[in-house]
Amino acid sequence: FERGGHSLKATQVVSRVLQALGVRPGLREFFAAPTVAGLARLVEGANANGNASDPDGETAGDEIPRAPVQPHYELSYAQQRLWLLHQLGGASAYNMPEAYRLEADIDAAALERAFQQLVARHEALRTAFVTVEGEPRQKILAEGAFALKRIDLMGEPDPAARARQLADAEASAPFDLAQPPLLRATLLTLGPRQAIFLLTMHHIVGDAWSGNVLYREVFALYAAAKRGDRPQPVLE
Repeated sequence: FERGGHSLKATQVVSRVLQALGVRPGLREFFAAPTVAGLARLVEGANANGNASDPDGETAGDEIPRAPVQPHYELSYAQQRLWLLHQLGGASAYNMPEAYRLEADIDAAALERAFQQLVARHEALRTAFVTVEGEPRQKILAEGAFALKRIDLMGEPDPAARARQLADAEASAPFDLAQPPLLRATLLTLGPRQAIFLLTMHHIVGDAWSGNVLYREVFALYAAAKRGDRPQPVLE
């Protein structure tokens, strides 16, 4: 943990231990013994007790079953919490904003197509959080539109200062949880081969782990769009 561990990585470790050794320590146990030696003792203890699965009965070969198609679905506990905080006035508290300086010729049209294909691929980016009979529910839309916002700052007296203002405003702008995608992208052009790329996603549909997946897919989709290739059905 001193080298950058956090709860998401802890979950990954526990999952991989389950896959490799057939034993799944609880997260509470893992946090109480967060070393290789401590984890080894947990695994050995579970094997000695004949416990080859986690407390919930999951085994190494189990997969999460696909939910049947429904008009709308329950929210996870984490989504319920985020939805409630959003209603209580924390509309932008769980925005996940990022900003990157780009020194390259960016094909804005290809970048927009890449995000459009990304939204088409992932149900989470086509999910609306609505209220049904007084209860929050998530509804997956069959299609989702996406537009890359493009702002040319080359005529500004101080493009960099203006870019910082726009980045701050974008980071704090609230989402309407009932209007997906809960993802925004903006390209600010400062000059030849100089741009700022802004990306904001709401935490109710993503986190740092899924953000890494998002970027890998965007890079691959962007490269394919620039070449004029059709996107692959699965991106590793």
